Amino acid sequence: MLAGNHVMISNGCGIISVPIELQPAFTGLLIRFYESNDMTEIKQFLYENCIDGIEFTPLSEQEMKQRPSRIKAAQ
Repeated sequence: MLAGNHVMISNGCGIISVPIELQPAFTGLLIRFYESNDMTEIKQFLYENCIDGIEFTPLSEQEMKQRPSRIKAAQ
């Protein structure tokens, strides 16, 4: 997570921090990701439960089009 947090902080996106009470669920999702290479579930889990330091507000379609290409590429 250290490298991931470096990228997130560099782009003003907060940090990843898995709360202790969610670590068993995170570990299970991580194992499923390693076995299947499907990141859908773990990515949603992290987005919903583990990103601190930023408040997410939905972007309008126009705002999405105006985002710098380096941010679009990171998605």
